Amino acid sequence: MITFKNGDGKTLFHFAAFPFTAVDWFLCACQSLDFDMVDTAQAQEYASMGFTESCKEAIKISLVRHPCSYIVDYYNANIRSISIPLEAYVSNRIHSFPSSVGKEFDSLAADVCLRVEDLPWAFLELIESLGIQQDKVKMFKNFPMQVNVPNHRGAISPTLYKQLCESERDFMERYNYW
Repeated sequence: MITFKNGDGKTLFHFAAFPFTAVDWFLCACQSLDFDMVDTAQAQEYASMGFTESCKEAIKISLVRHPCSYIVDYYNANIRSISIPLEAYVSNRIHSFPSSVGKEFDSLAADVCLRVEDLPWAFLELIESLGIQQDKVKMFKNFPMQVNVPNHRGAISPTLYKQLCESERDFMERYNYW
């Protein structure tokens, strides 16, 4: 978990997210607004640790991503330690751990989840809703807006894609991924 504070030391929000969900982009966007970030040297690691009991004084924010893209990027990043082809890995995950992506994201118990696919606009709406000063919002509008979110739908067969989406139905509906 990372705590973001304004220049006066007031806690703005807490942030936690899993890898492959544009964490680096989110952290850089917050830095571009001059938010004070706790433990910046280890921010990526802390972002994936989840929220603690002590973060009740401010909103808890996280990021979510389409299950197919999330699983394919996880597989690609860990291919050296995964000894089966992508299709077999996805199939095994669907059958052995149904709804695993949704459960993983839900485990953070965030108050607000931004879809990676909706960045940067979801982030802009978030900071405006938090009452961030307009001069800071204007600073953010100069921040690089491109968020690299590849669509991995074609990485697996249409049948397997449909099975994955069905396995993650609750998550897909909750975050409007249909």
